Amino acid sequence: MGFNGAEERASTRMERADMAAKNAVRGSGMELRKDPITQSWVIQEYEEANWPDLGACPLCPGQEALCPPNVYEYPYGNPNWQVRVIPHLRPIYRIEGNAERRGEGLYDKMRALGAHEVVVEHPDHSQSLSQQGDEHVAQVLRAYVSRISDLKKDRRFRYVTVFRNQGALAGQDLEHPHSQITATPFIPRRVGYELRSAQRYFSLKDRCLFCDILQQEMNQKVRTVPRVSHMRLGSCPSTTTTRSRNTWRRGTSNCASHAS
Repeated sequence: MGFNGAEERASTRMERADMAAKNAVRGSGMELRKDPITQSWVIQEYEEANWPDLGACPLCPGQEALCPPNVYEYPYGNPNWQVRVIPHLRPIYRIEGNAERRGEGLYDKMRALGAHEVVVEHPDHSQSLSQQGDEHVAQVLRAYVSRISDLKKDRRFRYVTVFRNQGALAGQDLEHPHSQITATPFIPRRVGYELRSAQRYFSLKDRCLFCDILQQEMNQKVRTVPRVSHMRLGSCPSTTTTRSRNTWRRGTSNCASHAS
């Protein structure tokens, strides 16, 4: 007995969802290795996995069956969502289990433990974050806050970051407007170095390093960029280790005390 049109579409949707679920095991073929020279943890992938041909954008409304269940959505329980967060379809890190740290001679290794999530910023496939209204952007930021707060409760994780790959050259996988959140059981070496540097500065001068940088940039107005808010200041760093241009954005209010 043949399928009618509705049954064929349902069958195709189930096959695509199954394909997406199978591809999500990608992280199980990865591990973290510590470089004994730089002391940096580096992700290692045993085999290259390609994105499955789902036949549709998995982040668009109506294609939710192609994705893992939401871990956050706004409005909650409303099929007409405006912002949602899902586990990544091809995660770098896997949230299940423990790190299983081990040594191989002088080389340290552990599972690719962590969280890897996708923040779907808008239901409209072509509505980039820069084109969205202030209230909608605020909802995206609230999604960040909610997910970071939740991931911070997991004692296995030590560092959470939000990032965006903009364009194919930067590693953007899907065109639909989205950003990503990762949580890892280690603090990146450069971040740890910056924190220790700020602590040393505070110990020597009893002042916040970042507040002093902010105040000097505000006074000199040499590297600042046009301000969009009296609460935020953008500036180019006086030194950079990358070829790409980058901008720091900081709040203009005083930061919390380092004394604690």
